[in-house]
Amino acid sequence: MKGMGGTGKSAFSGRGLLSFRLLFPLAVVSLYAVLFMALPAKAASAAGISLRIFRIILIPMSLVFFLMLLMNHFLNAAWVTKSLGGGSGMRGLMFSSAAGIISFGPIYAWYPLLKDLKGRGATDMNIALFLASRGIKPFLFPLMISYFGITYVAVLTFFMLASSLAVAALLDRMV
Repeated sequence: MKGMGGTGKSAFSGRGLLSFRLLFPLAVVSLYAVLFMALPAKAASAAGISLRIFRIILIPMSLVFFLMLLMNHFLNAAWVTKSLGGGSGMRGLMFSSAAGIISFGPIYAWYPLLKDLKGRGATDMNIALFLASRGIKPFLFPLMISYFGITYVAVLTFFMLASSLAVAALLDRMV
């Protein structure tokens, strides 16, 4: 893990204590335990809200982890590098845009998958294009057309896609 002296080990691994990754969940559980003792009704309400949020993100997170499982099984680094790497050209940009457009769920659910793709050779531009293209949602087109008309939606979609490409290219240059 970065920021841990470059060793990639836990801050406490030398002493055999808790793993660094367990500190946050342990802190949350400890905080809930203290709150349950001090303010049981409010703590129960907060725990209920946390559980509802967990249920909401469970399906998108499960989908992303399932996709990661499939990706690990079927994709190899050579294919990702060829399709999303530096030499992928227009095909890679179209693939990244299309994947961003059809993706759904909370954005943070996609971060592990994108990190894995980056590790397999995807370029910063393709990942940025995926993230920027998420603003285009085809399932909203009928509603948008009914409110604003087809010309407006077509022009808006074009400019959203063009700005996604511009942002991705700018980020690629800066990184």
